[in-house]
Amino acid sequence: MPLILVLFVCSVALQFYIYLQIGKHNQKIADEVFDGAWFKKEKGHTKRVFIFYYNPLRWQGIKQLNLMSALVINFVIFCYILMRIILG
Repeated sequence: MPLILVLFVCSVALQFYIYLQIGKHNQKIADEVFDGAWFKKEKGHTKRVFIFYYNPLRWQGIKQLNLMSALVINFVIFCYILMRIILG
């Protein structure tokens, strides 16, 4: 259980890093996905951001290696946590 908690914290930190870097390097994607905020209580915003973080097909506009690496690592962490929860 502590491993999953550590990975969850790492995933959140990566998401914040991705948010900051996308705002610097690709303003179009930042406006389209994040709408100027990392977190909002709006249901549509949360769904849009979740789909961006965990759907590799949505990463096509990302050209920076550091952003792609962070997105891939975050996706792998998500898959690992999901499989640990499903498989027990």
